[in-house]
Amino acid sequence: MPACIMRFMNKRWLLLAPVSIALATALAMAASPAPADATFDVKQYGAVGDGTTMNTAALQKAIDAAAAAGGGTVVFPAGRYLSG
Repeated sequence: MPACIMRFMNKRWLLLAPVSIALATALAMAASPAPADATFDVKQYGAVGDGTTMNTAALQKAIDAAAAAGGGTVVFPAGRYLSG
């Protein structure tokens, strides 16, 4: 191939490479969305909202479950949850 065509192809590759990387990244992010609608009720993890029971471990379990799922909402039903 003539040198002028090779230079053109090298420049074209330099322009297309970042676009290809951006497209691949966007497709990967779209394929695995965070489950924003997932909810984690602290009572399902052993929390008691009576105002006297220490709930530290149960609350941490709910938070850890949300983190392991890639996100979500930790829900506290009505009550008083002691933690420390």
